[in-house]
Amino acid sequence: MVRITNDLIFTRLARVASLTGSDRFYSELASFVAASLHCRRWLVVRYSQYAAPEFVFNKALSNQAVRHYMSGLYRLDPLLRLVRCGIREGVFVLSKLMSNESNRAYFDRLFSMSVISDEAALLLRSPGGSSIAVCVERAARQFSPADVRLLRTLYPLVKSLHGVHLDRIFRTPLHEAESRRRGWATQAIMVIDKEGRPVFRNDQWAVLERQGRIPPIDGGKREPSGMRAIGNHSILHWEELGDTFAIAPSGRLYSLEPRSPGYITANFHEAIHRFQDSCGLTPRERAIVDLVLRGYPNAQIARQLGLAPGSVRNHRYRLYTKLDITTERELFFLFIDSLTERDAASAEA
Repeated sequence: MVRITNDLIFTRLARVASLTGSDRFYSELASFVAASLHCRRWLVVRYSQYAAPEFVFNKALSNQAVRHYMSGLYRLDPLLRLVRCGIREGVFVLSKLMSNESNRAYFDRLFSMSVISDEAALLLRSPGGSSIAVCVERAARQFSPADVRLLRTLYPLVKSLHGVHLDRIFRTPLHEAESRRRGWATQAIMVIDKEGRPVFRNDQWAVLERQGRIPPIDGGKREPSGMRAIGNHSILHWEELGDTFAIAPSGRLYSLEPRSPGYITANFHEAIHRFQDSCGLTPRERAIVDLVLRGYPNAQIARQLGLAPGSVRNHRYRLYTKLDITTERELFFLFIDSLTERDAASAEA
């Protein structure tokens, strides 16, 4: 990691600016933000209105952590909730976002298992109802008020560079654009001007169009923004573009993306009771599961339940044998799997 000093800051910014429109822009931007806060870990994630989040660059999480996240943990991500509720830009610190959550103990547990003490995100609005999150993480301490002030100072600059990057992406001829699209959009996108004439199609849209999988677009008459389900698995949505949008002032952008389950709103306390019921746990096992999922070590569990530490170890051994697992990490993800599966089943019902 290179720490930002006064004599390096302009050099680093110049490099970020020079990479606008290229596939390395977000990587260099996130590295700059991380170095500004003396962080070693950073990642760039795309959040969409309907599709699951996508990792654009990842210098923070292990491959196993990414697999767990994409298998359903993303549905607990507070940033996903913000984007899907229409809050698509700004500076956010996850420890602050979760400060009033009744489920805070379980998010803390998830963070500790990923060796994360805190995460800060610069959320940047992108076309097609999506947002790019430039995230920096700390393993040992939370972000201070001074750190947050610095992020808010940097945000207008980062937002402007992001805008230039998108402008260059759209201006790039389609036959030259493939290497310059990383970190922007993997969903199918088309842009029409204010007269309803198509002025931009990315490769994903063109492929689906050739396959006959794009529904008719009434560019001149359709309302400025909205959405429409296409079958059971895709969503077509569109939004009106501003009068400063480079290639189509006051035009419209259409996006077709896969539908994924949304943010989980279940109460974790109730979800744990259902999980315990489904596993057929004894009253003692239920109490131990509740405390383990909150991150309590054996000594604290023993004090809470009035048991000897050796008795807690024996109970845990029998519990893990019953559930066919060997570690508390597996127990945590077994619970999360049951939570996401139940929520998905409820959404389909």
